[in-house]
Amino acid sequence: MGRQSGEASSSEGLHQRTGYTAFRTGQAAYPQQSHQQTQDQHSRHTSGQLPASMQELSRTSCVVIPSHLALWALTFGPLIVWFLSVVLGMHAFQGLHHKHGRVDHLMMWFDAGVFRTLAGPLLPFISILLRAISMARLPESLQQQMQGSRPGTWSFAAHCPATLLLRAAAVYLMIILTRMVLYTGHVAVTRSHGVDSRAYLSDHVLLGASVMACLQVEVACAVSDLVKLEYLVAPIWRGMVAAVGMMLSLMLLMFVALDMHFTARHFHMPSETAVSLAAGFLLFQAPILAWVGFQAQKGRVKCRLAAGAQ
Repeated sequence: MGRQSGEASSSEGLHQRTGYTAFRTGQAAYPQQSHQQTQDQHSRHTSGQLPASMQELSRTSCVVIPSHLALWALTFGPLIVWFLSVVLGMHAFQGLHHKHGRVDHLMMWFDAGVFRTLAGPLLPFISILLRAISMARLPESLQQQMQGSRPGTWSFAAHCPATLLLRAAAVYLMIILTRMVLYTGHVAVTRSHGVDSRAYLSDHVLLGASVMACLQVEVACAVSDLVKLEYLVAPIWRGMVAAVGMMLSLMLLMFVALDMHFTARHFHMPSETAVSLAAGFLLFQAPILAWVGFQAQKGRVKCRLAAGAQ
């Protein structure tokens, strides 16, 4: 009995010294954590304590998408869908049947009711508005953190750190103005040569390319805002608003791509569609994708610099 009691005391002392508690249920021993350690871990989880570099980056208008593969999928995926839709429409071209009556245009409701109206070029601004709502007027504690050591200063990005919000809006306006200039010039050239305004290129497909370029940016920016909201532990309704903006942009991407498929299929010669497809890529899609990539690279550089300064 004395020997057994001594072994038990020795075993208990060993477990106390090593910080482990042995459960006599046949299961492995687990580390024993104090109540204070458990509270500290829960506090770190609920307060969103993450690497300081990511927290600081989330309080700016930079692109914050940690996964490089996700960034490229979000930007180039819609571009692939766009090209496939229009090219398949060119391949299915069987003549300008619209001159002889109605055509099988499944997206005519969208084309006539939305895309060919003033709302068409402004579609990306719906997502911008939703992203601004999701990121605007964050809780006072977060606003103070964003302002840092300069409590008297004010900046738009500090109170609404939505990804590239103002810069994206400015870029979209520039694209709209550029397309209007191109459309005016195209109409003037066709009239001076006495040919149909549909000749040479498809202004409709060119408009589609410009809107697609803006929507591609909005999808990536909305995902970036969702990442920021998670890092900042924002209320769930903010994340839902940003998610609605992202899903709306994806839906509009598909609508525009399908609309241009039927446009290429029924309303323009394949050569005109091809010219518009190439012009839209060179003038709108390639530059804006390069711009987003550059902004994402700037965000990663800032993140590394912040991490190195710690």
